[in-house]
Amino acid sequence: RGDTERAEKYATTLFVTPKFRAFNAEGFKKFAVTVNTSLTRLFQGKMFCEVYHPEYVGKTGYNHEVRRSPFPTLQICYEKGSSLADDVAP
Repeated sequence: RGDTERAEKYATTLFVTPKFRAFNAEGFKKFAVTVNTSLTRLFQGKMFCEVYHPEYVGKTGYNHEVRRSPFPTLQICYEKGSSLADDVAP
């Protein structure tokens, strides 16, 4: 399945922000887009972000229930096996 292949290809780190934009999903999404754009450009597409927020409501059919979390959270994903993953991963 695609999810399994993706999980094997990427390592992740969670950045949980309980007091930053906790009641402003749109503001947190703008922050996340800025971070994602920067990471994608700096690391030639080897890093990207997924966004989770208590108020987040995504498109129907795109796991919109799964995108909710108790706190605003960025999941920073990076390719396994790259020198970046060796530097970042614990």
